[in-house]
Amino acid sequence: MLSEKDRLLEVISEELDAFTSDSRNDYLESAKKLGVTAKVDEAVVIIGNEPAPKYVASCTELLQKYKVVLLAASGRNLQKLVAVAEQIKHASKSQIAQFNKVSTQPSLINPAYRAEQSMKNVQVFFGDDTASQSDTPSQGDSASTALREIRGHKVYDVPCLRIILAQNTDIPANGLSGWSLQKS
Repeated sequence: MLSEKDRLLEVISEELDAFTSDSRNDYLESAKKLGVTAKVDEAVVIIGNEPAPKYVASCTELLQKYKVVLLAASGRNLQKLVAVAEQIKHASKSQIAQFNKVSTQPSLINPAYRAEQSMKNVQVFFGDDTASQSDTPSQGDSASTALREIRGHKVYDVPCLRIILAQNTDIPANGLSGWSLQKS
């Protein structure tokens, strides 16, 4: 049986993998519609905890090399994503088209708090909550445990944003379906 921390890390990893996979699928579809060769492993950048200037430098190089780059972030990293995209556009000497796609991703981790504070929710989801309690629970503990079992786990909708930056490409007349074109 996994420890609480290992279980939490596993959930975080699985949610990140699902988000990355969705982002890569969006990139593949968009690259095909824009008529460029898709380089999924290189041209999809998930914005995380690294400093913004590092993302700006690497994404600028990728944009020059591949002509189409997808930047993606969720939750607290949305502000950094927008800042990175704007800095890349301002640093570029050529015209860049920007496509935006907003969505939500289900998560067991409450985006308003640190991940450790969602430990109870993860325990309830996996049915580990009763196993972590002592052998002789107090009356208040058993009542709160029963209430959690009745209510079940919470699933949070975490906001996600994907931005495609396309350099020197012909934009289809109808744009990219499901994406909004942001004019500079």
